[in-house]
Amino acid sequence: MTFHRRAALAALAELATGVALVLGLCTRWAALGAAAVMAMAVYALQTVKGFGWTWNTGGYEYPVFWGLAALGVALTEFKRAARPAAQRMGMAMAA
Repeated sequence: MTFHRRAALAALAELATGVALVLGLCTRWAALGAAAVMAMAVYALQTVKGFGWTWNTGGYEYPVFWGLAALGVALTEFKRAARPAAQRMGMAMAA
């Protein structure tokens, strides 16, 4: 696979997960996909630039932050889906 195809695939994956998260479509899986895309971005930055945590050295704190945020969304959604339906409905009526 050539570099341009890999770059296009990465851009498509990032776009698809972002759109799915914004629209609320398959939120659990989209958030896991977004976390995976951010993990690949961190790996790519590490490979190209070496270790550099801060932004002024070409660091990867920004993709790490968004990867952790996406992972938090995924875990929250998986927990919410694991609750029994009656409990979810009771909490919705109380709110």
